[in-house]
Amino acid sequence: MINRYQTLWLGGGPKVRIPVSQYDSMWRFRFSLIENSTPWTIPAGATAGMNGRKPDGNTFSFPADIENNAIVVDSDTQMTAVAGVTVCEVYVISAGKTVATVNFDLVVEEAPKALGDISSDTTLPAYAEILDRIAEMEVEGVPAGGTAGQVLKKASNNDYDVEWSSGGAGATEIEIITIGTATSSDIETAYQAGKAVFGKYTSNNTVTIYPLMKRSDATTHFFGGLYKAAGNNTITVRSFQCINNVWGYAQKIVPDASSATPSALGTAAAGSSDDFSRADHVHAMPSASDIGAYVKPSGGIPASDLASGVIPTVPTAYTSTPADLGTASAGSSSNWAKGDHVHKMPSASDVGAEPAITEVTNTSTGTVAVALDAGKMYHFTGALTALTITLTAATSPEIAHYHFDFDSGSTAPTLSLPQTVKMPSGFSVEANKHYEIDILNNYGVAQSWAVSV
Repeated sequence: MINRYQTLWLGGGPKVRIPVSQYDSMWRFRFSLIENSTPWTIPAGATAGMNGRKPDGNTFSFPADIENNAIVVDSDTQMTAVAGVTVCEVYVISAGKTVATVNFDLVVEEAPKALGDISSDTTLPAYAEILDRIAEMEVEGVPAGGTAGQVLKKASNNDYDVEWSSGGAGATEIEIITIGTATSSDIETAYQAGKAVFGKYTSNNTVTIYPLMKRSDATTHFFGGLYKAAGNNTITVRSFQCINNVWGYAQKIVPDASSATPSALGTAAAGSSDDFSRADHVHAMPSASDIGAYVKPSGGIPASDLASGVIPTVPTAYTSTPADLGTASAGSSSNWAKGDHVHKMPSASDVGAEPAITEVTNTSTGTVAVALDAGKMYHFTGALTALTITLTAATSPEIAHYHFDFDSGSTAPTLSLPQTVKMPSGFSVEANKHYEIDILNNYGVAQSWAVSV
């Protein structure tokens, strides 16, 4: 198909008319949406489509793709089946809501000869898909019967094999039983009634509620939950069980987190604690003597150490960029500086000097326009008829100081300066002179000398 790019305006912009030929189906329309003169961004995850009404009253509705922030619709003979003006719209749906619609006209030019195998009708493929799915559901069917509160559940792994069942889709009631006194039949009765069953456990005047977890057999039930020990932030998971009406207390499913200071490094051992170590625990850093390293005495290296070949610790090399020149200081780093290290060269402003002036030569002729940089000397050596000067703003530490010179020639050129620049009263450019002009903070001075022609 041939891509056809078209811009549409949101919010009352000009209505677009797109000319096509009758029975055309070769176009791939790519619609870009504009709002307030800027591209409108289609939301992520949005869907789009195109609707239309033909001159004979028949309608069509086609889904669209979204590619590179454009709505893409392939043309169809039903869009162009009838000559005349077909009123169309494209739309965008995001989060279940229509967020954009734009109307436009397809102007269908009548074909010289009618195509007998193409006639106009109403074409709604998007709606047809929905109707097909509804019909499919009617064929698949829903089993008869069932009572209030029951839900459908899978009866086997086969498609569409479902049956009515009580519970299993979220309980509507809660049953709280007492751990230690309730019987297995009490629990089973509540469970079969579709209720959410919780066990209540009281210890040291603290009541804890645990959700039910049921094993596959009907006589065994387990309760588990989170338990917060008094006086600290330890969270423990515990379980109770009821087997054939006999209650028991199971061991901790997860051990407590250790709050003790980790042991010092030493001889490797598995340990004997029942608690688990926290992921961010930290052992004490060993000292130099703990690991047998040399410890420098306060009075210097003893001769005995030197004789025994003990080597003291040597500081490491400094790898950061050396400090800028400034106020003299001994420094505080314990690293040593490399012998070929280099400090940054200070700028002219760092030492209080005027920056050097850079010379720029411009050989252009005729009408010349140049933006001058501060701190540079510009030489215009070509034959000029007009010279227009603008000034680039100075940046710190520069000052707004500009210089340039030129020869006027046998015919004086016109000189244009920014309106903010103030020149001496009566200043003008005359023929056959050399001019040097200096501008400082928008105040200009000029010096000229006669030159021979």
